[in-house]
Amino acid sequence: MAMRKFLINFNYLNNYKNQAVRYLTTPSTSIKNSDMLNETATELVKSIVEEYETKGKIFTLPWVDQHAINSALYPFKELLNLGIQPEFLEDACLHEEKLFRSMIKNGQSIYKMLTIFVENFIMNYEDSIRMFAKWCDLLENETPQSIQSRINLFSGRGLASGIGLRRIFEKCPELLFGSEVQKMDICLEQISNFFESADLKTIVNNTPHICLLDPTELESKYEYIYFHMGFVSEELAKSKCWMDLDLFSIIDRHLLLLKTGKYFYPDPKRPQLKKENPSPELIFDTPENKFANLVADVEYEEWLIFRELCEQQRRLEDKQEPYEKIKPSQRKAFERRLKEKRENMEGEIE
Repeated sequence: MAMRKFLINFNYLNNYKNQAVRYLTTPSTSIKNSDMLNETATELVKSIVEEYETKGKIFTLPWVDQHAINSALYPFKELLNLGIQPEFLEDACLHEEKLFRSMIKNGQSIYKMLTIFVENFIMNYEDSIRMFAKWCDLLENETPQSIQSRINLFSGRGLASGIGLRRIFEKCPELLFGSEVQKMDICLEQISNFFESADLKTIVNNTPHICLLDPTELESKYEYIYFHMGFVSEELAKSKCWMDLDLFSIIDRHLLLLKTGKYFYPDPKRPQLKKENPSPELIFDTPENKFANLVADVEYEEWLIFRELCEQQRRLEDKQEPYEKIKPSQRKAFERRLKEKRENMEGEIE
């Protein structure tokens, strides 16, 4: 016999996702009796199946195979036992067909993943179900162990915890599935050599997809920005797009600002220069057309021509390295050369 339907809107329930409560569960609402629990779960699943049948979608469950049906009912019984309302589970499964398919197919694995979300992201099971439903296609191919190992990579390095950890994966879900933990670990280790720990934490929380990028390319970009532009860890950490620009885009933006007199290499003896320079956010996070107009103070067409000239120059020079590599021990001498060059620069595009 199918259970009585309750018209609960799944999107409306989503409004509760920011509750601080981890479980919407109390001993009085939990179904403790095993037989009653099994009966409620069975009626719940049958109700969902019947509802899909009215829509022309058929689910065939192994009702005569006790072992198989127990496996299909497992996540529903566990969630009901925690006090999750059957109406919520029914509405969730009817709202997201793939969620229902995953739960009856890989019930134990799905339930473990839901528990991992609850325990690591400080969320309740209702929100955990919503999170899983959003990424169902990708998560169903993962194991609880693989999910936990990716979460541990960030929590173990002290980059985030609880809600902050959850936000990292919400900003970049790819970190949670399909990504290789070892490669991400290598990338984090590499960029931790450039940034102070607090700045690295800021970067990963603001732009977590950096962990999926090529660490060698990131190093080249960072070295140019650090040695040739003079930005330090704390300043660069505020930019959210530098890692997404290709190296030549970074170089060309810098060169244009030098040519137009909008940027000067920081000089400790002339602190006003640093104050007048545009910030890393303005230089790297501004779209092409706005960068030309608002930052470099040139027409967009001039910027396009300048970039083409830079590209032609690179082809003619055919250098092995796109910019002069500076060893830390050579930085002072390099800064002196930049200062001399700055004094001779013209303040317009040639």
